[in-house]
Amino acid sequence: MKNIGLMLLSVFAIFMVAACSSEESQGSEGKEEPVEVPAENTDETEDQTGEIDLDQAISHLKLEAEAQPSKEKVLFDFSLTNEAEETYKLGFSSGQKYEIIVTDANGKEVYKYSDGKMFTEALEYVTFNGGDTQEFQEEWTEGVVPGNYEAMITIKVMSINDQPLESEPFTTTVPFEIGEGATQNDSDQSAGEEAFRNLQVSGEDGSYTITGEARVFEGQFRYNVEDGHNILIEDTVVEVDEGAPAWASFSFEITLSEDQLPDNGSLTLTIYQVNPSDGRPTNVNYVPLESFQ
Repeated sequence: MKNIGLMLLSVFAIFMVAACSSEESQGSEGKEEPVEVPAENTDETEDQTGEIDLDQAISHLKLEAEAQPSKEKVLFDFSLTNEAEETYKLGFSSGQKYEIIVTDANGKEVYKYSDGKMFTEALEYVTFNGGDTQEFQEEWTEGVVPGNYEAMITIKVMSINDQPLESEPFTTTVPFEIGEGATQNDSDQSAGEEAFRNLQVSGEDGSYTITGEARVFEGQFRYNVEDGHNILIEDTVVEVDEGAPAWASFSFEITLSEDQLPDNGSLTLTIYQVNPSDGRPTNVNYVPLESFQ
């Protein structure tokens, strides 16, 4: 009897353990475990381009041009180089990227690149990376006769990084001769020869220092200052130590009174030399001094 009782107790104990295990298993299966959901990446990167210093951007973009005349045609080679490290977006108001206007010794217009041409009217943009150069070439062939001429070449940039330009700062003039019998005065520079280089501007609020190097006839050149509407400083002569073909360093000061400064606009220095044969400006350079907004 004692052995039978022990056996019954053992069976009962096994039954209870099995029942408990079943309840725990059912409880575990009925309970929802939390599921870890990977966090969604909500970071958004926006291309935000802040305002740039337009005067500085203009100074970083260098226009170079030359004319190669022959008896039957004139070849114009010109380029715009981004001398900065940063990238600029240049905006154009149409498909016309540049203009060339040629005048004779009497100032009469004899050739205009855009005459008779059709251009798209849509806005166009060019991405201009640091160190990039945009090169252009055009020919003048109709009505070419011997004589002395001057070509005004303009890259028609209307904005830089979507900031509008109030003038056309990328403009230069190139004197040249065509044909037999045309004598080049020793005072004239050869076609496309650079007259100014390393131009630098410092200062603000109407007080500026301009430095650079000039290669000019009789060691003289001139400048004036305007605000896009009025001439604020009339033509002024600057003398350097040596005349062409030598390069000579120069430095001069510009001072404007407070009431001459524009409330909204830009100050531009025009620096040039005078062609002694006809007294007309040549090798014209437009140098931004300061913008006011």
